[in-house]
Amino acid sequence: MTRIIGIMLILSLDALCLDYLNETELGQTARGGNSETLSINLQQKSTFIVGNEKNILKGSYVYAKSGEVLIVRNWSASTRIDHTTQKKLDLFLGVDVNGNKFTGFKERFDIDLGAKHYFTKPIDNEDKNLFYIELGLRYSKENRVVHDSGFNDEI
Repeated sequence: MTRIIGIMLILSLDALCLDYLNETELGQTARGGNSETLSINLQQKSTFIVGNEKNILKGSYVYAKSGEVLIVRNWSASTRIDHTTQKKLDLFLGVDVNGNKFTGFKERFDIDLGAKHYFTKPIDNEDKNLFYIELGLRYSKENRVVHDSGFNDEI
């Protein structure tokens, strides 16, 4: 049942969208020798346009360990809507949630609000010969990671 709903959602988005782009990346690196390392990288970006709105959904996950020690683990999920108000002016609203305890925070929540002015507007939604400037505000909230003397993490 879940697969049917998912397929119907994709088909309905395809029918509504004037343009739909999707980029998916999966990478894995494994090395042996004196030090064994393993890294995994997942990324997803979907862009679809409905009327005057360009919707962007992104997600990523990176994991790496050396031997049995975890050295990298971060993730990110975001969405952004660009609404065209005039021929060369867009307003945008974006939400981003990400986490990376190795850089000092467990998770961070960002809200972006602003405007984008195009000097050269893309033709048929292609990014070729695109030149623009953005001005925006960002509100951030973080849950910081604090290490105690025993190297235990506290939020």
